[in-house]
Amino acid sequence: MRIVVDTNVLISGVFFGGFPRKILSSIVSGKITACATSEIVNEYEEIVQEMIDRKQGHINRTILIPLIKTMEIIESSSHIEICRDPDDDKFLECAKDSHALCYFVYLIISSNVQGNRHH
Repeated sequence: MRIVVDTNVLISGVFFGGFPRKILSSIVSGKITACATSEIVNEYEEIVQEMIDRKQGHINRTILIPLIKTMEIIESSSHIEICRDPDDDKFLECAKDSHALCYFVYLIISSNVQGNRHH
C-alpha cells in the first residue's frame, strides 16, 4: 500500500503516539510505503524542529531519519489548487503522482462545536 502522510499525522506520531504512531511504525518496518516530495520532507523537518524548540525537549531532528530513509521520494508534476490552505495542495499532488492509495490527514475537531459554545 502506498500512502502520503500529512505533517499533522507525522507530528502526532512522533510526539504523541496513538494511531499516527502506528502508521509511522508501519512505514519504518516496511509494511506500508510512504511517498513524499522533497518539499514535503522539508516541511516535516521544519515543523519537527519547531516542535522541539517549543517543547525544549531532548529529541532532535534525527528522529526522522529512519522514517525518511524508508520513504519513496518522488518529483511531483501535477498542479492542484483545491485546499483552503494552498500549502496542503502539495500532499494531494504527491498522492496523485505517486498513485497512493490514500492520504492520511489528522483532523482536529474544535471543542467549540454547536451546543458547546460559550457566550
